[in-house]
Amino acid sequence: MSKTNQVLIICKKCGKHFTSAPSNFREFCSKDCWYESRKVYKNCEICEKPFQVITGKALHCCSNKCKAIRQKNNPDFAKHLEQYSGYWKGKKRGTQSKETIRKRSDSFKKRYEQGYINPLLGKTPWNKGIKTPEEVRLKLIESHKGQVAWNKLNRTQEEIRAIKREYRRANPAKFKAYYHNKRLLRKDLKGSTIQLVYEDNIKKYGTLTCYLCLNPIIFGKDQLEHKIPVSRGGSNDYDNLGVSCKRCNNKKGAKTVDEYLAVRE
Repeated sequence: MSKTNQVLIICKKCGKHFTSAPSNFREFCSKDCWYESRKVYKNCEICEKPFQVITGKALHCCSNKCKAIRQKNNPDFAKHLEQYSGYWKGKKRGTQSKETIRKRSDSFKKRYEQGYINPLLGKTPWNKGIKTPEEVRLKLIESHKGQVAWNKLNRTQEEIRAIKREYRRANPAKFKAYYHNKRLLRKDLKGSTIQLVYEDNIKKYGTLTCYLCLNPIIFGKDQLEHKIPVSRGGSNDYDNLGVSCKRCNNKKGAKTVDEYLAVRE
């Protein structure tokens, strides 16, 4: 992406200025800042000593020693230990006889030979028990003889690039349509407009949020979305742009916002 489409952002943790693409908008300059922002201090329930925890983790004690004391003081945990300690002592986990296991195995083999069971799932396969005729099976083996799977060819990067170039030459119409649609999408789209859309979204919801499902978006899972699709005459103006998650954007497709919300409800 060109530098004109980069957005200037201030890191929420260290205050450092950094640039980021609008499609990969984030609030922190590095993983370290993001990780540090999630750390909070909490008092241990036993010794009342403050210790660091990550937001969202249900930790109550600062060490394993305090954790053991907390478990001993908990009457429910003591009851649980009394109930299950030594449960498997002197017991056999397999209670079926060898005769029963042999019968089940023979039954499974018989139904598999008849073509009624998928050996991996134990269910009726997609072909509903209809076996492939022997002639067709031999014909398939003959036609695939000498072929090697694409991931076992040990091709170099240059060979892969050459194959891609050949495919592009053989299918010019596909690539022409792809680049035409890409140009339409970026026509009249300015970096300042994209930055304003993202900033207003954060001001409105407090954090980067999908305007369709109103759920917070994980960094890197956000997309710039056209309320009226470009394929239906939508523009790249500020009023027609919004930030959505990948899931909602893919589901919405070429629908307008009203059409999508009506279908979702």
